[in-house]
Amino acid sequence: MAKDMQKGIKERILKDGTTVYDCIVSYKDKMTGNWKLKTKTAPSIGKAKKLRAEMQHELKDGFTQPNRVTLKVYLDEWLEMMKSTWAESTYELNSDNCRLRICPALGDTPLNLLRTQQIQQFINQQLGSKLSKRTVIMTYLTLKQALKYAVEKKYIPCSPMDSIRKPKDEKPEMKVLTVENVNQLLTEAKKTEYYALFFTYEFTGARRGELLACRWSDIDLKLKQLSINRQLVDHNNVLTFKSPKTKNGCRQIDLTPMNCVILTAHLAEEEKKRQFLKDSQTKKDALVKKDALVKEEPLVKKEDLVFAHIDGKPYSPHLISHVWQKLMKRCGTAGISLHTGTRHSHATILLKNGVHPKIVQERLGHSSIVMTMDTYSHVINGMGKAAAAGFDDAVINYKDDKAVEKVTV
Repeated sequence: MAKDMQKGIKERILKDGTTVYDCIVSYKDKMTGNWKLKTKTAPSIGKAKKLRAEMQHELKDGFTQPNRVTLKVYLDEWLEMMKSTWAESTYELNSDNCRLRICPALGDTPLNLLRTQQIQQFINQQLGSKLSKRTVIMTYLTLKQALKYAVEKKYIPCSPMDSIRKPKDEKPEMKVLTVENVNQLLTEAKKTEYYALFFTYEFTGARRGELLACRWSDIDLKLKQLSINRQLVDHNNVLTFKSPKTKNGCRQIDLTPMNCVILTAHLAEEEKKRQFLKDSQTKKDALVKKDALVKEEPLVKKEDLVFAHIDGKPYSPHLISHVWQKLMKRCGTAGISLHTGTRHSHATILLKNGVHPKIVQERLGHSSIVMTMDTYSHVINGMGKAAAAGFDDAVINYKDDKAVEKVTV
């Protein structure tokens, strides 16, 4: 038996004769767009009125997430909503973190019932597993970002991640190539068709995909400049050209004179290869009449890739990394990745030779100088003694005939 007391409150008599009051509020679910009813029960009419007012206030603020919407359902919605705003690699990283780690452990928990202690236990289990510390940190950041978005959209009043500290990332010692190692690498690379590519990697510090997407129109050998404006990405064995991940990724890199010499020789070699292909197409050439006027086009066009297969198709990024590892084994420096051996080595050599970190940041395309300083702090810290000695030379050994007094030690 039940009767209406006032709008949104119904009196109900239980089997044992106890009277309770059901508080009912309608709301529009922000995730599905459907209208739903939310019901809570109070033991008296006075408490029912107060409870319903609280429910209305809660729904007005937007905390409409029903208990049956699990974390997994929300994460699927979140990934779909954020997909268009992320780079493809960022989407894949967050998607893998959700699918492989977060959802198996926490996915069945209702979003609004997720608690700090439960998440902390999950993070602790991840740290105690065979996963790398870096992987655990990235999983932590994915969940933190997802729950922060849930708060912004008012699916939940606050994030249970707020009081959980990010696991400490113990940075391993960075192993880079020395000047001697770089010369040894280039000697070995000269025996392959990738010599110009690896030479340019070492002398520019460009990312792997950036040089593989570089066209001849992006290089000005007279002005000695290389323009980075796109990158080559391998997604499930499908190669696509995309814009750099950040705004600072689009940049101009000043080329060294020797790098220009190598690229000039590489261009001449590419023209020889194209001429060979042209001469080998005898069947097609035979169809052209001798007296016909045939417009001669340049063998290597401006839109052609600088580093590619003989038919002009781009190198796979994985292929270049594989060739790099083979070269590292020959040089006795196995274990150093292409990214570390070219990009980090380039920056380290520049910094050790007194190049300002701001210049290094611009060459590498870092989003800020803070990132450069943090990444190469071990190099910059080691330059302290040289800086101190340089200050002595600048001040103590300063000579000025007009000076009344000279500083002495």
